[in-house]
Amino acid sequence: MSQGVAVSSGQVSLTAGDGNDGQWEDMMRAYRLPLGRFFASRVRNAGDVDDLVQQVFVRLFQRAQQEPIRHVSGYVFQVAASVLNDERRRARVRHEDTHESYDDQRHERSDELTPERIVLGEEAIARVAAAVRRLPELTRDVYLLRTTQECEFADIAQQLGISERSAQRHMSRALKYLEENLEGGTPSSLPPASE
Repeated sequence: MSQGVAVSSGQVSLTAGDGNDGQWEDMMRAYRLPLGRFFASRVRNAGDVDDLVQQVFVRLFQRAQQEPIRHVSGYVFQVAASVLNDERRRARVRHEDTHESYDDQRHERSDELTPERIVLGEEAIARVAAAVRRLPELTRDVYLLRTTQECEFADIAQQLGISERSAQRHMSRALKYLEENLEGGTPSSLPPASE
């Protein structure tokens, strides 16, 4: 014998038999729209409204299996408020309110490799390489050891047989020269070649 839910005069009660399913459906129809409006005015994502309404009906059905529910109208919205609080608590834990949905039109990919971007990138690399080649040999060695091998100035100084302070000055000259020559301004003269 299965159980059914009977709705009568503001009370939902659990009864034996299959004949009361229509009354349960009547109650769901009566409260679906009001619950939908309740949630729609309180949640950010309209797609969540139907799920929240469904959660209310599930909780009502579970409660009706345990004991009769008196004053259905008030209880329905009490359950709805509880469902809403639970959903907000879960959203806070998942930080959903801070998440921005992906939208193709709003989030155009600026890193897309187009032929134009590839050519511009290759030209920029060629300009940097040419500028580095124009550096005096010792300055270029300091620059390359520091930037490509991430050597400390003490190690550079030891490898090149110069002082640590001298290695720092060569690096400073290289950076200044490259900055001036790669920003599209008037190329500056080469830094001094001597120590």
